[in-house]
Amino acid sequence: MRKKKKVGVNVASTLFLSMLMLLSISMHASAQNGVRGKVFDTMQEPLIGVSVQVKGTTMGVITNIDGEFTIGALGAESILVFSYLGYTTQEKRVGNQKEINITLAEDDNLLNEIVVIGYGSQKRSDLTGGIATLSGDKLNNIPAVDLSQRLQGQVAGMSVTLGNAKPGEAGTILIRGKKTLKGSTSPLIVLDGIPFAGSMTEIDQNSIESISILKDASSAAIYGARATNGVILITTKKGVVGKPTVRYSGYVGVQKAQRLPNMMKPEAYVQFMKDYRQDTKDPEWNNPEAYLQTALLENFRNNKTTDWVDMMFQSGLQMEHQLSVSGATENTNYYVSFVYSDQESIIKESSGYKKYAVTTNISQNIGQYIKVGTNIQLSERDRGGQQPKFEYGLRMSPFASARDEDGKYIRYPMYGEVMYHGPYAEYGTTKDDKSRSAYLNGFAQVDMPWIKGLSYRANMGSSYRHRDRGTYYPTTTMTGEAALGKAIVEANNYGGWTWENVITYTNSWQKHNLNLTGLYSAEKLYDNENKTEAQDFISDANLYHNMALAKGLTKLTSNDKRKQLLAYMLRINYSYDSRYLLTLTGRRDGASVYGKGNKWEFFPSVATAWVISEEAFFKNLSLSAVDHLKLRVSYGSNGNIYSDPYKSFTKLTDQDYIFGNAHELAGGLISGFTFGNPNLKWEKTDTYNVGLDFYLFNNSRVRTALDIYSSTTNNLLMTRTVPVMNGYTSVEDNVGKVQNRGVELTINSDNIVAPDFKWSTTVIFAKNKDKIIELQRGPDGKKLDDISNKWFIGKPVSVWHDYKVIGIWQESEKESAAKFKAQPGDAKLWDNGDDKITADDRVVIGSKAPEWTMGMTNTFAYKNLSLSLFFNGIFGAWHQNETIKYERQLFGKNINYLGNIDYWTASNPSNQYTRLGYLDARHNFYKKVDIIRLQDVNLAYKFPKTMLQKIGMKDLTTYISSRNLLTLSNGNKYTTNAEQEMYSLDSTGYPVQRTFIFGVNLTF
Repeated sequence: MRKKKKVGVNVASTLFLSMLMLLSISMHASAQNGVRGKVFDTMQEPLIGVSVQVKGTTMGVITNIDGEFTIGALGAESILVFSYLGYTTQEKRVGNQKEINITLAEDDNLLNEIVVIGYGSQKRSDLTGGIATLSGDKLNNIPAVDLSQRLQGQVAGMSVTLGNAKPGEAGTILIRGKKTLKGSTSPLIVLDGIPFAGSMTEIDQNSIESISILKDASSAAIYGARATNGVILITTKKGVVGKPTVRYSGYVGVQKAQRLPNMMKPEAYVQFMKDYRQDTKDPEWNNPEAYLQTALLENFRNNKTTDWVDMMFQSGLQMEHQLSVSGATENTNYYVSFVYSDQESIIKESSGYKKYAVTTNISQNIGQYIKVGTNIQLSERDRGGQQPKFEYGLRMSPFASARDEDGKYIRYPMYGEVMYHGPYAEYGTTKDDKSRSAYLNGFAQVDMPWIKGLSYRANMGSSYRHRDRGTYYPTTTMTGEAALGKAIVEANNYGGWTWENVITYTNSWQKHNLNLTGLYSAEKLYDNENKTEAQDFISDANLYHNMALAKGLTKLTSNDKRKQLLAYMLRINYSYDSRYLLTLTGRRDGASVYGKGNKWEFFPSVATAWVISEEAFFKNLSLSAVDHLKLRVSYGSNGNIYSDPYKSFTKLTDQDYIFGNAHELAGGLISGFTFGNPNLKWEKTDTYNVGLDFYLFNNSRVRTALDIYSSTTNNLLMTRTVPVMNGYTSVEDNVGKVQNRGVELTINSDNIVAPDFKWSTTVIFAKNKDKIIELQRGPDGKKLDDISNKWFIGKPVSVWHDYKVIGIWQESEKESAAKFKAQPGDAKLWDNGDDKITADDRVVIGSKAPEWTMGMTNTFAYKNLSLSLFFNGIFGAWHQNETIKYERQLFGKNINYLGNIDYWTASNPSNQYTRLGYLDARHNFYKKVDIIRLQDVNLAYKFPKTMLQKIGMKDLTTYISSRNLLTLSNGNKYTTNAEQEMYSLDSTGYPVQRTFIFGVNLTF
């Protein structure tokens, strides 16, 4: 069956349908002898909730769960109008018919799709800004327990980076590049109309109906205070009219590390040690027994080895189960969902991640003009367990033993090398980590009966998040032995409330359409933390549950941060004849985090659109291939709230001083070395956007959106260095300016559309270039770089600044190398021409951000079988390859190393890697990296409804899916995560997982 389109339904539509349902009940009771019938889709499946209205009257009904309707006695000239979102409207004359069955075809005109925007919704054809949309059904096909991972690569201009792929950790989301130096870069998340202060991991992704991403400033301007980094609008599922629907969706699968560094095997390891010793002029370089650690010798002689990678990593189970109940009556709409997720760790002796979530959506009509509702999301996440230091395990010699004769893990497998302890040196540690969150959103909406089109809505949102962490290192662990038992207890509380008042007025006359939205909003957020550390316990029995038993050092820390926000907003949406569109927005925001007199800022925006394809002259051009052509132009200003609410104040810090003749120490308070700046004000981003939407060929087979934008952030907040003679060393100030320019392209194509086969493709492309325009100025007014933070005028925000390696000195260059105190096999560093390497030779190597990104999804459907393939690409990002900095590898102490490294020797004069004895610590090595990933593969089969109806089932879909099936990268040999900015065996991060699952969706 062809998949129904998912569309957002605005408030007016919902009220209209609710009124029709009320009418249907009364008419059904009074006109049992009227016209009956049934409504089907093109696959002859019943359609639920179709509006059946008598043309020219207010009489109408809604089809029930079986697609059936009954309407009162009608005259022969009466005309029934059948309408349903996503399908073409049909009319049918009654005549003398007592039963009318109708088939509705899907409406292929996607311009009529309803898109959720800030505080309302619009037809796609009426949009003036840069908005991307995703359906919940599309995201549900991706086997990831975190919503941010499901968003990865789905939207042009939005990047999701998984620096740490540990279960329970959310990815970092960036929309249209970095626009700040020290402020937040995270987009604002709005859940069912209320700003959401939590993490993506706390949202039940299975309960999502749709997501809208507001990328340009005009679209996001309605949320001005925190919209600089874009806005993600999440709408959760609601019930549909008819009998209650019970749905189960679940999957179970297996996961393993997508890839792991290829460490040296025993033979290569021995040769490596020899090459290193020979390069460092060891006279016994050819005799490993002369320099191998004592702990390794016996195993070396007996050829007893350990595969540390195999010893530390395992396959883990991953599962998720969701049960939901939903439905709707004339006045009540409800949706309740329960979710359980469980993801085992792929590292042995390490706990995984569990999540429990409950989502409830309920709305109720009270009379004809009032509607109230609530959305509740509760979740508990368990991500406890001590993670072994597997990066240390990668450094272990293959001749080192992991366990002793009693089966216990050896703390220092390469003793007396003690810099790298064994990966399980902390085995036996208790580490509990639980988070609980509660979000409650409520609303009350009143449609004013005395003024048509006028409505008032009050939104109230409250959030509470609590995280408890308790850790105990018993005396059997490395940390616990040194501290005689060590306990750490942490408690974090985050939360706040939001209150919004929204007035909306909608009116249409002749060819004019007008929508006015006014807003008053108040918000308060808090964040506090308490932490206690203690050591020297008499017994390990109480773990961290009785800190008073500690006899040794006790350390207490706490903090409490609060901020308040106020806002007023007015938006005007106007269109004429569906050709000329205009959106004007003005928002005034106040925030407590800024200095007195600078707390308020005004954020305006204007967006226009011209639907060229509706003009008479365009239609006369006979361009039959163009179904729709729209030009969009917008300007907008947004803000970014500083994360630290107290930078406008000078903070005090504790300082002990000598008191009295007894030379006793007494505590006191002094000013810190950072001066509070009462003149701090808003960071403000101005953005210009030009967009072009065009649909091509018959029935819009190809749909394209092109956006070009330029944004400038002024008054950047950064720490400015001041002379110490002032009594301070730094001050927070508004002194910088950053620019972002880019282009985004989205193409949706229905390549083949046949009765039994369909092939569609979605391609996204994005290129963003950020640049620092200004930092602080010197006494002479000249713009200055900030070398300590690696910020440079005219360069990207995040760069690598270092000496540039331009090759390896070879034997034929021995004399030239000597000028720089180098020898063959050493790195050849770029020189500015003075024949010596100094700090002046350092340059900007490149940007950490990719030059461009791309994604492509191909979906094939044959009858009830479908296959989806999603490729994601990241190109041109510079990564640091710290792995080959040999002075950090301790080869002399038998540390293992990467396999298949083409290092320089006299007999192998490589020009890629230096000789093993090269120990210049001044610089690192860098590489420009491209990554292409076959990220998601999904094969699904939907059972025919004719078969399912016999067993009382509405829908049954089974599928197999894989995530991160294949990754191709020119940097993939160094790390467990190709997206990491730094390749280092000492800080590899949690490995990205390759997942294979089997899932099923059932609906009753």
